[in-house]
This record gives sequence, structure tokens and C-alpha cells, in this order.
Amino acid sequence: MPVYDPSGYEPGEDKGGAIPPGEYVVTVGDVECTTSKSSGNPMIKIEFDVVEPEKYNTRKLWDYFVTTEDLVWKLGQFCQCADRLAAFDTDAVSEVWAALRGATCRAEVKHEQWDGAPSAKIKRYLPAPDFAQPAPKGKAKPDDDIPF
Repeated sequence: MPVYDPSGYEPGEDKGGAIPPGEYVVTVGDVECTTSKSSGNPMIKIEFDVVEPEKYNTRKLWDYFVTTEDLVWKLGQFCQCADRLAAFDTDAVSEVWAALRGATCRAEVKHEQWDGAPSAKIKRYLPAPDFAQPAPKGKAKPDDDIPF
């Protein structure tokens, strides 16, 4: 019996490699504080789990936020789109990381060349889709107000 049976392969199935350019719904899986190898500046490394499209929901994306004055806009864009601006209202780093985990937004992905191969890179962040937004506060309307 073969170690791998390719008969179950479906055309169009995700075959690995760089995730195609496009828009994805992502959720923060892991957050790490580290140091940029190129500049020596503090850096936040975020691992994202792809949620949508479902075809790619086993894939991951990473982004690196170097915390310099020139680059802080990207972290601000992510936090605004993921509704996590309040995460930085504390001086406790562990609280910031905890507040970022589980945050959901959309990410626009592009390709860049890395060692001669395409590599997926997050170009920008967009607000989370409606299904990922928190429920509105206040009273819900009763079902008997529906006119049918």
C-alpha cells in the first residue's frame, strides 16, 4: 500500500505554497514581542489564522510591526480595523498581548519575491466583516415586530 494516495486530489485544491494575493478574514492566533534583526528595534510579531475563504482556513499569515515612529501607522491600522485600539491603554505588555489575541479583521495580501519565490505579505488591514463584529449593545427588538 502506498504511503500517500493521490487519488483523492481535487482540482483547485489548496496545494500549499504562498497564499494567493487577495483579501482574507484573519484572526490573531499568537503575539510575540521580539527584536528586528535588521534594525535592532523592538518588534511585535503576530501570527494570523486565516478564517475566510474557507478553502484557506488551515493556513497562517504573519506580520511584523517594528515599533518605530515611521512604522507605527501599520500597527495603528491593524488595531483600528480589529477594534483593538484600547489594547494599548495599559503599560502591562502581557495585557496588550492578551487583548490582541483573537482579534479579527480582513487582510489584503500581496506577493513579494523572497529567495526567488513568491511570498505572501499583508499589504493593509481592513475592518472585520459583519459576522465578526461584536453584537450591538442595548435591547433587541422582539420577534413579534416582524410584519409577516
